[in-house]
Amino acid sequence: MRIGDILTRAPLEEMSYSRKKAEAVITGLEKPVNDHLLKLLVVESGEREHWIVELLEWLDEIAEIRLKPDHRPGPKSFYYRIMFDEPFGGAETENITRRVRRIARQGYAVRQEVDLGTMVERLRSFHEVFAEACSRGVSTEQIEAMIRSFVV
Repeated sequence: MRIGDILTRAPLEEMSYSRKKAEAVITGLEKPVNDHLLKLLVVESGEREHWIVELLEWLDEIAEIRLKPDHRPGPKSFYYRIMFDEPFGGAETENITRRVRRIARQGYAVRQEVDLGTMVERLRSFHEVFAEACSRGVSTEQIEAMIRSFVV
């Protein structure tokens, strides 16, 4: 079999991991994913399309993970806990504020008029929808649609 054959087959095979390894992979992607989502909410920049492309790659990597031994996606709570509840849960406002301050220190022009409560709810809602989609199995196209509807 050649690479061209593999790339044109649909769907591509998902990756099967132990639960511990899957958590480590997703945890490693949590910060860049959430930072890019926050940038899309608070920064006016010509880099928006670049952030969307990177988000699509990272979120697709998360969504393709399957858990051993039965090669099934994790439950919604598995994805939501790692991507939203652990980094923000219980201290959403404070932890998102810290991240936005860090984004500003990186030199991005943060829009001052953005409401923090609205940001928290939009981020929470995105992760609820994404976690549910991951638990059912989601295509790259569906993930891109989620990202683009988040940006609007």
